Amino acid sequence: KHFTCGVIRKSSPITFPMKSGTPLRGLDVMVGQDPPTSKAREEYPPWINDLVEPLTSLAALRQMKFEDATDNDKMRYLKLTRRKQIKEQNEDA
Repeated sequence: KHFTCGVIRKSSPITFPMKSGTPLRGLDVMVGQDPPTSKAREEYPPWINDLVEPLTSLAALRQMKFEDATDNDKMRYLKLTRRKQIKEQNEDA
């Protein structure tokens, strides 16, 4: 079974931007207040654009040279290999 827990997967980014002023459904958690609305693209900080880029796959990380990998690539490699090991151990149990 695969559960996403409401997380947006990076493999399927939104290909078109929302119009500014569009109400963001699901984020209206404050009672008695209007739901938040989207802003113009220029009003967001630059790092927001990095959220749409897909993460590096385990296969690509395995082909990468250790010297060429960033610290984030190395941490992601460890995370994905541990996750794979745990899944294999759970299947055997």
